[in-house]
Amino acid sequence: MASSTPLTIAYIEKRPLSAARALDTMDPGDAAAFLETIPTRFAARALSRMGTSPASSLLIRMNATGAAAALKELGYQDAAAILRLTPAEARPALLDELPEKLRRDFEASLSFPEDTVGANMTTAIMTLSSNHTIADALAQIRRSPRMDADTVFVIDDSRMLAGAVTAAQLLRYPENSALGGLMDTNAVSLSARARLSSVTDLEAWDECSFLPVISRQKQVIGALSRRTMRQAAEYRPPRDGVERTSIVVSLAEAYFASAVALSQLLAGVDPGPLSSKIPGDQT
Repeated sequence: MASSTPLTIAYIEKRPLSAARALDTMDPGDAAAFLETIPTRFAARALSRMGTSPASSLLIRMNATGAAAALKELGYQDAAAILRLTPAEARPALLDELPEKLRRDFEASLSFPEDTVGANMTTAIMTLSSNHTIADALAQIRRSPRMDADTVFVIDDSRMLAGAVTAAQLLRYPENSALGGLMDTNAVSLSARARLSSVTDLEAWDECSFLPVISRQKQVIGALSRRTMRQAAEYRPPRDGVERTSIVVSLAEAYFASAVALSQLLAGVDPGPLSSKIPGDQT
């Protein structure tokens, strides 16, 4: 497999959907070997635009260190969905390469059936106590740029939900304001073991883009987004990372990507004039 070139990287950066489709038509072993030759963030960018099943197929063919690095770069929910389709015997090698907290988070998500809240929640949330201030929350946001939820969940000493503070509130009040004085104490929580079908019609979704998820011990362990809930309800099965129109269009685009874009991708030739004709591509 030829090493990557600047033009190859530029193609993946500008046309990630086309690159993903092209990789999907390759021999999985060759595609995985190619991903190992490029910087992790670009490998993750391509994987994120593939369906979860083909992405999983490539991931298990990569070396464990490279595959784990790609998982870390992916959004948590995308990575968890790909891991869920990874054969059970292949997971330990991947999980062992991850930071301990992230490994525990993935293991927790994988322990829930696929159609439950827990399997679809994100753990990239912020939890603070009622004594913390808005300044504390803003400082933590700056340290955690990949936080998914737009809400700070306030917890007590037992990590049970006490309330919630929205991002808008963080900007509306003085930074020395304590979260306990601003939080919504009537925040609705979801059981991690609840079926997704049982939470789709909650009135709380009209006002909240994220709802906290609690364990059997009533501790906050994550959050479910309104977007994820609706996508899971509409598109399952399968859970897929690529928007589709019709199967005819998809096949045509895949063949085009395979015949033209892929050869240019691997050869390091600028694919711009041809790939720009592929419908539906986006960054």
